[in-house]
Amino acid sequence: MKDKATLLAGAALAVWILGGMTSALAQGPPPGGGGPGGGGRPPSGGPGGVRGELPDLGKAADRFQAWKIAKIGGAESFSKYEEEVREKYQGLIEKIKKATIEDRLDGKKARGFIVKALGINNGSAKGGGMVESKLKALEAEVDGALADSANAETLTPSLNQLQWLIGETLIYGSKTKELSAAKVNSINKKLIALEEKEAKAKKDGKLTNLERKRLDEGAMKIWELIVKGLKGRND
Repeated sequence: MKDKATLLAGAALAVWILGGMTSALAQGPPPGGGGPGGGGRPPSGGPGGVRGELPDLGKAADRFQAWKIAKIGGAESFSKYEEEVREKYQGLIEKIKKATIEDRLDGKKARGFIVKALGINNGSAKGGGMVESKLKALEAEVDGALADSANAETLTPSLNQLQWLIGETLIYGSKTKELSAAKVNSINKKLIALEEKEAKAKKDGKLTNLERKRLDEGAMKIWELIVKGLKGRND
């Protein structure tokens, strides 16, 4: 049987270990995100505690995802006999998104292209070969608007990802009437103003940390307006 001193020492060690674990749990995950390896935006990224991610929308996120699969993904419009055309449609959508994230396509133009693609999508079930020719024409229009390359010194992938999400949810809110026309117009003007500010900051081929910070903050404020508008209406 262990002596009293050994037992007391063991108890003290257990208390110290448990105390450290409790303290660590209370502090939460390290800065930079809650998943393995961190990363992503800090939890306090937005003024309302939003993170600039889809889960910020709460229950509205699932409705948005369903709409996105049906409309932007083409699940609702293209029949099982139109898979080849649907793949071309999805490929064009992905091309627009990729170029926007890479700073090779203006955000406002990209949103216009997505709205045009949705218009083609809506007529796909009865359009036959006409849909394919319309997609080809739209892709040529997209190609004409693409920059040849991006500047690594001014790339802002996180900002552009959030701007893309804002754009998609704005289109969703407008098409489904979950956001009023006045709200969509107001938020869209703020997004365009931010993109103009971004273009101006990048014009000299460089982007300071302060400029990046201000652009990120501006995007998060706009995203918070989206979150409030969608959650306040339905949750």
